Amino acid sequence: MNLRKLFLPLCSVALCLQSYAQDKSFLKDMLWYIDNPSVFEKGQEEGHAWHMPEKSMLLNGTWKFFWCDTPEGILAHFFNPEFPDKQWGDIKVPSNWEMQGYGDKLFRNVSAPFGV
Repeated sequence: MNLRKLFLPLCSVALCLQSYAQDKSFLKDMLWYIDNPSVFEKGQEEGHAWHMPEKSMLLNGTWKFFWCDTPEGILAHFFNPEFPDKQWGDIKVPSNWEMQGYGDKLFRNVSAPFGV
């Protein structure tokens, strides 16, 4: 009976002693370690990249563009190469269509450092 009453206090004392016995020398150097910009990747593997470069296609240039307000306004088969796009506008890529006069402007309640 007495052993059951003493078990929990003895375990908690043992855990406290165990945590007190751990090495705390890193706490003395912690501020130096955090504030030192010359310490980089301590205890880590050397950086490397496994990704092999793949072929890529540059999409910059002038693209044909058609704007409609609703999905119902999208023309059927617009994706076919033989589709007549003579009446479509042109946009420069990379950019967004709002900056080139289509759709709603992005910035309504704030001033932008460029003309919108």
